[in-house]
Amino acid sequence: MGLLGTRVTRFLIPALLVAAASASLAATLPDLFQKAKLRISAGDFQGGLAALSELDAEAAKPENEPARPALRPAAAFYKGVCLAAIGRPDEARAEFAVFISANPEKGIDRAAYPKKVVAAFDDARKAARGPGGAETISSLAYAYRQMAPPRGDPAAPGPDWAAGPARHLLTAQEARSYEKLSDDRERAEFVSRFWHGANLETAGRGEEFRREFERRAAFADEHFGEDKVRGSLTDRGMVFILMGPPSAVIRRPISASDDSPSMLSMNSTTNPVPKGPIGLSPSDQPANWREVWRFNHDLLPADFPYQLVDFAFQTRIDYGRNVLQREPAVLRALDEARTRWRSPGS
Repeated sequence: MGLLGTRVTRFLIPALLVAAASASLAATLPDLFQKAKLRISAGDFQGGLAALSELDAEAAKPENEPARPALRPAAAFYKGVCLAAIGRPDEARAEFAVFISANPEKGIDRAAYPKKVVAAFDDARKAARGPGGAETISSLAYAYRQMAPPRGDPAAPGPDWAAGPARHLLTAQEARSYEKLSDDRERAEFVSRFWHGANLETAGRGEEFRREFERRAAFADEHFGEDKVRGSLTDRGMVFILMGPPSAVIRRPISASDDSPSMLSMNSTTNPVPKGPIGLSPSDQPANWREVWRFNHDLLPADFPYQLVDFAFQTRIDYGRNVLQREPAVLRALDEARTRWRSPGS
């Protein structure tokens, strides 16, 4: 299946097995993933798509939720392979964009796949990347545009709602008040009041904001998970939810000259870097990494005094993984974004 296929499998299968063990899953997901791989390896791209559809259906079951973050990028890569091979390049590029956003450092084994598959992959990367490693059209923004909006009514809030993505918006007092609620009706009323407020004129706007918030949280869960930390609860997930997709993303290893005393003195427990990441070899996982999300003025809160703001995430051994550097402009942008979310009629 080629070098990339081997690396994708090496990452995905252990992650799925860990998720399966934690959720008491059967070995269905690894089996279906292997089935799809075998069909694609044999050149049966229609059959590969069919097997990947089976995989999607199985992954959509509630008991398989822990496995989805590891599954989505790898499955997207193989969907892209199949779609490009059968002459559907636009759909293939959209799937490859999902894979690239989660694996920016990985390429494609050009000897392992048909030329039109490689061409679609290259097109997806060119659409995302510009000179110097910056993405002219952020692959995160591209992938987010491909994500279908949620259908139906939002899920009923459970007892842990305040500890989930909503914690990025709630005050400490609101979180404590919610945790004291004892039944589903009270929780539903609390969440409804939070989004809609007492002003009937903004009720529709509040529902629109709530759906967008939950869509962003779902996207963050798929793309920004850090080991056992849910993607929407990581630093990158928080920024994505509050700010939306960035204008551009720049990723590069950190050199010795990039050391920051203030950064090195910080202590983060939000996204700790494990000594040995499951399913990743040292060559696949850079020890020191810097990822910058750039938000141009059109994506910043109204009347914001800067033309752009860079949100920098640092990854270092014994420091943390994708830890947000909380510079004054960053904190101000996040505070104003929270205010906007909490006042949908403004």
